[in-house]
Amino acid sequence: MGAAMTIEPGHFWQAHVTKIHADNFRGEHQYLGGTDSLPYDSMISAIHGLGLDPLLDRLEEDGAFGCFTRNVDGKLVSRDLLDSVVELGFVRRALGESFMHTAMVLDIGAGYGRLAHRWHCAFPGATIYCTDGVFLSSQLCGKYLKTRGVPDRVILPSELGALPPLDLAVNIHSWPECSRAEIAWWLDWLADHRVPRLFVVPHLDRDMLCNQDGKSFRPDIEQRGYKLAHHWYGPECWPRDFYLFEGSW
Repeated sequence: MGAAMTIEPGHFWQAHVTKIHADNFRGEHQYLGGTDSLPYDSMISAIHGLGLDPLLDRLEEDGAFGCFTRNVDGKLVSRDLLDSVVELGFVRRALGESFMHTAMVLDIGAGYGRLAHRWHCAFPGATIYCTDGVFLSSQLCGKYLKTRGVPDRVILPSELGALPPLDLAVNIHSWPECSRAEIAWWLDWLADHRVPRLFVVPHLDRDMLCNQDGKSFRPDIEQRGYKLAHHWYGPECWPRDFYLFEGSW
């Protein structure tokens, strides 16, 4: 398998990529769907209960690029912000505080780069590389991270060979929207390069379903030698599964 393979956007993105606005991309459902139905008050309460207040306090939201926001207890919040706090909190609970400050991370299907932005602001010693099979997303990611003052580490799938050794790969709400072949390509690359940990958040199902065929891609992960090390169902008010796999080579 060669890293220079061209990855075509899956069915979801083929239908929606041309509708993304270059200046209001954070306000569209392609990247932050469900903003109107998010239980913001309950999410803030859940973050309090998880002891993530210091992390939430480190991060800010300004509604730039059309992002839907709400003021809760005097703090401007968004789905971008709250999802990122919960995701970073999960990784920190699983791997420790020091890991968060020094990790070398590849965000697969990074979209416009929200997690890289949040991780950099909370733990600036970490190095986050962003990649996406949708070229427009990579363009917007570079634009967004530059605006946020985050080091531009956006790479195309064809440039993966230039990466240093990684500590963690991340895939959040991306693989369900990819084809089975795309998922397999990424997993082969991760296994071939012995990326030791893989953090996956699928959509709102517990079976990691690929939209293309309705079948789970969890067996595909485990067939590459990854074993589930940590699992969490997420806040009761905004349930989603968080999976951290570790390589068993």
